[in-house]
Amino acid sequence: GMWWWWWCVPVGVAAACDLAAEKRPEALILGSVKAGTTALFAALSQGSARQRSKEIYFFNDEARYARGSSFYAEQLGCEEDGVAIDATPLYLPNAVALRRAAATAPWATWIVMIREPVDRAYSHYNMLCRFAVGQRLRGEGDLPAEDSSFADSTRPEARCLANSTENLENLERAFARCFPTPLAGSLSALVPKGKLAYLGSLNGLLSHGLLAPQLERAAETKPAALVAVSQLALYRRGTEVLDALLEALGRPRRGDPVKRYESLSDHAWFDTHDDAGDFRGHRARIDAATLAELDALYETPNRALARILLCPARSVVDRAIGFEEDRRWLPPPPPPPIATPPRDP
Repeated sequence: GMWWWWWCVPVGVAAACDLAAEKRPEALILGSVKAGTTALFAALSQGSARQRSKEIYFFNDEARYARGSSFYAEQLGCEEDGVAIDATPLYLPNAVALRRAAATAPWATWIVMIREPVDRAYSHYNMLCRFAVGQRLRGEGDLPAEDSSFADSTRPEARCLANSTENLENLERAFARCFPTPLAGSLSALVPKGKLAYLGSLNGLLSHGLLAPQLERAAETKPAALVAVSQLALYRRGTEVLDALLEALGRPRRGDPVKRYESLSDHAWFDTHDDAGDFRGHRARIDAATLAELDALYETPNRALARILLCPARSVVDRAIGFEEDRRWLPPPPPPPIATPPRDP
């Protein structure tokens, strides 16, 4: 008989499925790094029979991509319940990964989580400091005993961007030029292994915040739909934002609560920096001079992003969810000029 067949099937390995027939993945969370992708993935995955890996690193990893669609299907699983998601936030800044994703799963909705860029960059820096702690404990690499400051770690990239972001037309060129800038200071000694080996982990901490050119490039790849979601709205109004996103995916609303994730601190500290709607987050940890410099640097990129997210007629995204929470840092676009009627001769 066939008794030997089930005996030889590895326990715990998901059965592969036909990606096109099953329309999997249903959604890809492309970015941004440290912008709430873990919270969103966990919320969308509630009710799934098997806890899938959040970050699959298929489209931005040459070896994994070479294993083909059957390998990718195994990572996603084939359960009927839940939403099949690949939540790899390093896809967004990677043009090759975007093209591969569009070709492999043209039916998938692309989701981009957006966080205030200075707050996001500092959170990224702190993630790398935690990696540095682990590498020191394991005796890996040649890391100094103390980490360089956020300002020192990002200074070369800040200089690059300061010379490249003076007008809206230059932002795509600025991203291409400055995103490869590696970290400076002690964190430059991090061993690029595992997650840190991928483009965008140890470079471009500030350039990740140039979101307008990244969204435009993603839209040019022509996914089935491109949806932008506010990280701050997910933090403050998780159930409402999750239901709006499920609706965009053609799924029924669930009314589920969204677990808060904040890797740096407990919620008590974090909430004290969200008083009266004047969200500061990790900006409160940055010295005033560095903060002023970065705010000036992001002024033009944020105007470009606001034009995309807050002006439906100009938008490259199919839906923008929750950005009324971000008006403090997303400047409202100027009103269209009023046409002057011609004078009679």
